Parts: sequence; structure tokens; C-alpha cells
Amino acid sequence: MVKVGCTLAALVALAVVSADASSSKFFQAATQADFLKGDVENLSIDGQGRLVLGPATELVYETSAPFLWALTSGADGSLFVGTGNEGKVFRIDPQGKGSVFFDSTELEVHALAPAPNGGLYVATSPDGRIYKVDRDGKDTVFFDPDDKYIWSLAVDSKGNVFAGTGERITLSHSAEDRSIFAHGALTAARWGHGKKPGLYSMTDVLGL
Repeated sequence: MVKVGCTLAALVALAVVSADASSSKFFQAATQADFLKGDVENLSIDGQGRLVLGPATELVYETSAPFLWALTSGADGSLFVGTGNEGKVFRIDPQGKGSVFFDSTELEVHALAPAPNGGLYVATSPDGRIYKVDRDGKDTVFFDPDDKYIWSLAVDSKGNVFAGTGERITLSHSAEDRSIFAHGALTAARWGHGKKPGLYSMTDVLGL
């Protein structure tokens, strides 16, 4: 009787564990924010939370650089990648093997463009130089403008090189009188008088 009782107790315990392990859990994911809490693979999520098949992705090459700024292809099917913060250009061959093609003395490579005979134009920052690098990785300074940053490069059918330059643009706001904040608070208080309970922002107050 003892053996039978122990066996029956074990079966009951197993049944309880199995029932707990297979119990269903229900949740609802309806918005973009809901879906982005999980791991999304090969799917795209629009602003209304609709799921559609996304583009297929494949890892081509992983560099040691923290930033990848520019990408262009070579005549032989290779890919050139401009990086930061060590100002290196990596060359990735059609088989996916990569190596350092050019190592500049600057921090960032923000733009690349093909040069004659399999070479490459390399635009760097913050000193704003354009290097011409031949197919063997030997470089010369092609252009050294007064501008400190070169953001883009293009080459036309005649071989002319165009460079987009410019310093960083910073937008800031400062207030020298606290009365502007008091005025805003009073405006919001008057606007909110009599409104239904809810979550509002200053865009509602200002009608933006």
C-alpha cells in the first residue's frame, strides 16, 4: 500500500507540473511600440503597427570600427567602407574577405568616390582633405580646402570631382528672463481650465 500511495502521489505531482508548464498566456500587441519590445527579424513595422515582410539581410563583413560613414563599390565588385573614429577605409572582396585598404591620419572618412584605374577618392574630417588612393593603397593629397569637414563626393562623366563641405550647424535656445516661463505656465493654466482629464502638451496649448 505504501508503494502504491507513493506512485499515485508522484503521478499527481507530475500532472500538476505538466499542467503549469503548458498553461496558456494571452497578451495583445497592436502598436508599433508593442512590437518593437520584442525581437523583429525579416519584418517591417509601420507607424500603425502593421507587419509586412521586410528586406532580407545578410552579414557581409564586420569591421572593428564603431562607425561606418560611407560605402561605394569598385569595378571588380569589391566594396569600400569609410569608417571612424580611426579614419580607415576597408576593402571587402566579392568573397566577403576584408582588409584595411587605406589608413588616414584623420579621425573620420565621411565620403568615398571611385577614382581612375581602380583607385578611390577618400574625403576625411575634421581637417577636410580629399586623398586619391590608387588600387595598391598608395595615397596622395588630391585636394586640401579651407573647409574643415567634407560630407559628400561625386564624380561626373568627365572625371571632375565635386565635394560637399561645411561646418556643423547647432541650433540652441537661451532665456535671460524667467518671466517667459511664468507666462507660459499661466497661459497653460488658463487653457486647461474646464478641460476634461487627460494628457496634454504645450503643442495643444499653442494650437500647433
